[in-house]
Amino acid sequence: MQNKIFNKSPFNTLQAHNASVKMEYFFTESTLSSISAFQKTDTLGNSYPGIFVQDVSKDGNYYDTTEFVQELKVHINYPQGIESLLGMYYKYLLLDNGMDNVPTGNAFPGLPPLYYNGNWRAIEQTHAIAFFSDVYIPYKQWGFNLGLRYQFYNTGIDVPLPPMSPLMPAYKNSISFHFLNPRVSVMYSFNSEHQLFFTFANSTKPAGFSKFPFTDTDTLPYKQEQIYTLEFGNHSRFLLQSLKFDSSLYAMIRENTQAYVGEGYNKSIANIGKAYAFGVDIELSYENSFLSTFLNANVGYSYFGDDEKNKGVLIIGGNPSIYDVRGLRTRFSPRASFNTGLDFLLFSNSNHRLTFSNLLSFSSMYYLDDFNRESELVQKPYVLWDISLIYKLFKHYEITFFAQNLTNSRYATSVLWDGEGRAYTAGNPFNVGAKVGVLSIKNTKREFWLSVDTFYSC
Repeated sequence: MQNKIFNKSPFNTLQAHNASVKMEYFFTESTLSSISAFQKTDTLGNSYPGIFVQDVSKDGNYYDTTEFVQELKVHINYPQGIESLLGMYYKYLLLDNGMDNVPTGNAFPGLPPLYYNGNWRAIEQTHAIAFFSDVYIPYKQWGFNLGLRYQFYNTGIDVPLPPMSPLMPAYKNSISFHFLNPRVSVMYSFNSEHQLFFTFANSTKPAGFSKFPFTDTDTLPYKQEQIYTLEFGNHSRFLLQSLKFDSSLYAMIRENTQAYVGEGYNKSIANIGKAYAFGVDIELSYENSFLSTFLNANVGYSYFGDDEKNKGVLIIGGNPSIYDVRGLRTRFSPRASFNTGLDFLLFSNSNHRLTFSNLLSFSSMYYLDDFNRESELVQKPYVLWDISLIYKLFKHYEITFFAQNLTNSRYATSVLWDGEGRAYTAGNPFNVGAKVGVLSIKNTKREFWLSVDTFYSC
């Protein structure tokens, strides 16, 4: 591979089907809600730099998912403004991931261009059950919110064609695990338009299996990651609620961090040590009858801890791949970024609505690799500008004409590198297209609605 090669002819096809049903039953002091949702998404593409398939209609990297979610929850109002929320949900996810006829070479014998087979497959199934509760207790100008969430997971992997075959035989494995996550929030209200808040929360990234089993240990599951977050911020409203200003100072600690580590091509997901992040988020928005605008900005810093677990070695095909990320800034973490949008309502009546939408995004410099800090692996600052014209018909149908990346900014979403050079995958280039969709269909008499969102784009 040559230095700085962007794939000049990447392709990606997507077929997505979504359906959801929401029902609400209203009682005197409570509301019972049920949400059922189904989604099936099939993708086929090739974004690997310098690697070209013969038939773009059936060859390439596929990532197909089938997902079903069922949630039940009840919201109860008590005297003196106390509220509670109790609920449970079930989630099923089937992931079918792999490659068909991608000319990567062969993992045995010798060293191919990408070190693994271009025909491989990994299938993962996940069942998750959760029970959650929240309670809100007001006291004068104070408000206290307490939450607790229990989750149980069962995840299984079936790899009939490993990428490292025949060095890695076909295998199956499964794991069950559970965790409990608390959350505490304290709010102080100066009045109905200005509040301060403090939040402590614990969340968990589930354990699982590598979707791309590459190393000798990928037949074993990686462990769950614990995340602890502190936030202090405000919610403010001005001009009769038309102008909103929200801000938050945050600090985050991650333990048993799930990270892609290794050197060059020889990487896989593993549990390493601690990682830290801190910064400030700002959200500013304004809306009136014909115009709406917003600004979301972040200034922050994220880095790996200086502990021994952030140094180690992976074994890939019997060969060691050493990593050491101690004290280094994490990849894909710019110190400053923002998104700002501006929408104009051009025309509106009971059956028709025409809107012109703008979205501008900025990112400062960030690293493309966790521990290689060469200048060739640094993404320079860039700006993206997207526009769209959205026509809604009879409140249930939508036609959108769009243009993306009008600045035609060149930015990388991933990089492959070794001693022979670097190869980059480009972000979304300038493109234009259209999509049509069917939006929510609501039956107010029976207090439920059916939402079917289907979009086609080119």
